[in-house]
Amino acid sequence: IVCKGEWNGEEVLGLKVTWNKRYITLAPVATLIGLAIKVYDPDKLLGGSDDIGVTCVLIPRETEGVSAGARHLPMNTVFMNGPTWGTEVFIPMDQVIGGQYMLGKGWTMLLECLSIGRSISLPALGTGAGKVASLATGSYAYTREQFGRSISQFEGVQEALEPIAGYTYMMDAARLLTAGMLDRGVRPSVPSAVLKYRNTDLMREVINHAMDVVAGRGVITGPRNFLARAYQAVPIGITVEGANILTRSLMIFGQGAIRCHPYIVEEIEAAGMDNEDEAVRKFDGIFYRHLAHTTRNALRALLLGLSRGWLQSVPRQGEIQSGYRQLARFSAAFALMTDVTLLSVGGGLKARQRLSGRMADCLTHLYYATAVIKQWHEEGYPEDQRPLVEWSLQTCLRDLQAAMRDAIINFPVPLLRWPLRLLVFPLGATGLNGPDDRLGAQVAESIVKDTPLRQRISRGAFVTMDPEDSLGRVLNAYKLAHDTEDMRHRLHQAVRNRNEDEVDGIALLMGHQRKELVDWACAEGVVKADECDQLQEALTALYDVIRVDAFEGDGLKALSRCAKGKRKVVERPPQD
Repeated sequence: IVCKGEWNGEEVLGLKVTWNKRYITLAPVATLIGLAIKVYDPDKLLGGSDDIGVTCVLIPRETEGVSAGARHLPMNTVFMNGPTWGTEVFIPMDQVIGGQYMLGKGWTMLLECLSIGRSISLPALGTGAGKVASLATGSYAYTREQFGRSISQFEGVQEALEPIAGYTYMMDAARLLTAGMLDRGVRPSVPSAVLKYRNTDLMREVINHAMDVVAGRGVITGPRNFLARAYQAVPIGITVEGANILTRSLMIFGQGAIRCHPYIVEEIEAAGMDNEDEAVRKFDGIFYRHLAHTTRNALRALLLGLSRGWLQSVPRQGEIQSGYRQLARFSAAFALMTDVTLLSVGGGLKARQRLSGRMADCLTHLYYATAVIKQWHEEGYPEDQRPLVEWSLQTCLRDLQAAMRDAIINFPVPLLRWPLRLLVFPLGATGLNGPDDRLGAQVAESIVKDTPLRQRISRGAFVTMDPEDSLGRVLNAYKLAHDTEDMRHRLHQAVRNRNEDEVDGIALLMGHQRKELVDWACAEGVVKADECDQLQEALTALYDVIRVDAFEGDGLKALSRCAKGKRKVVERPPQD
């Protein structure tokens, strides 16, 4: 509420602010609290409307009446979060961001800040999680053996490793593309929404697949577990800075279709002009150009659909002409469907959130495919990345086709379903089946084999070889396994061909009897004398990497009692 109050011994114009936030980032430790508030001026102290609107303010923590509660524990992570509240806290106009002039302009400020912040923090979190999952899970799959073979050689495991590597590559490409926009001073509100939604969603996919590969090693909580905390933290990325359901259903297409359309904004501006004759003249000119634009997109979508993109001229660099053609085809189809949606559904789009969500998915897959091509182009088309590029493009195109098909068969105006299907899929929604098993196996291999490509996928991720660290333990074992691959192969062959009477009691698999196994191998000449210590070290590390944490019952009870004893109750107003 706009009012007058005392500040530093003087009567000044300011705001009396009341708020009650359930959770806000850094609230338990923040010395300055940022709030978006709704401002009213019932006494007309500013001489304008009673309802001024959304405004952004900064309130120092030590201001009288400001309270902050105890710290939250979001999904058992160290993410700093907590409640804050205040009742009729007086602040001067100086604490409005931008001063009194910016009263009521907070919504624009929020959107601009959100478009920047959402392009950086959570997309980087998703990408970082993918990089660490690729590094650690690929290493674990290589070191973990069953039936004398690395589990990375099993097709079922490869099927899980494949999306870990592929999605991580896609996330990194989209992150770099969007961050590049920020570097040029652009505020990419739609791309930031696409990136936040998709990267956090792919983070969930990647971590889930990683947990499947690591299996029992991943479900036992403790200092040895390198995935558990990431698995717990996934819902934080999905939820904060605009929940993914909201972002997908309302923001990406619902707002983006209008903001990015070449004519809609001009038509809205023309319709709002005071001079009616000039408004009609301007609107008609824009509308006919809009109509021509829609007709051109319809014809282009039909011709490219009939030719499966072959009528489109595309660049030859990189030898990915098929991907370029399909992207051109679906870009035209998406433009057509956008126009048809806006013309037929119009203002009712907000209520058609399934349609808006499917159209958002179409835009998302187009964006990620474009990002992958751009990244590969900027890196000079390195041939070792081709399997990842092909996998990413084929995956995006398959999912794009499915999203567009679902949007058409569920289009809210039934009479338009068959015309849209005819224009977009004149030969049927077929032909884009995604990556085959051969390509999938190559992509899975990219995070298992110790190559520059594996380092490229995980670049920027934290790396340590410390065997006492949860990640370092598996990376150290991975290195030792590579260094002793030939020795271990000889050992396995010797064990298979052994004379059971001569080696009775010797363990056949890596386990607690590995010293006896190495001693036998050395005595039999399976490994050379100068190799024994190295083999012993490797087998010890490989055994250690599969072990999990265990706690005594009394220790767990003591930990529980300690947690209860430190629990603190903070009095605060009831929550909505």
